[in-house]
Order: sequence, then C-alpha cells, then structure tokens
Amino acid sequence: MYPIQCIEVIRVEDEFTEAELKFKLPIRSNEQEQQDYTLRLKEIEALKTQIELEVA
Repeated sequence: MYPIQCIEVIRVEDEFTEAELKFKLPIRSNEQEQQDYTLRLKEIEALKTQIELEVA
C-alpha cells in the first residue's frame, strides 16, 4: 500500500505532462516565472524518480 502523497505526486506530474503536450512550455510573463516553472519540473522529476525506486 502506497502513501496517498505518492498518488498526489503522480497526479500532478500527469497534469504537467498534459500541459507540455498542449503548449510545449507555458507562456510566461517574465523570467522569474519561467525559472519557477523549470524548478518545479525538476522537483517533480526528482519525486517521480524517487517513487519509481521505491516501487521497484
């Protein structure tokens, strides 16, 4: 049984994937927002990798 938190991380990652498919990268009004988005993607990738290792 996996913690609910893992399910939430997977759900969020799927939403980002859908957004990437629609827009490639979102249109941002300034550089700081783009940096925040990039950092968020890196955090999600790290969490995804951690989950994959725990499940394996």
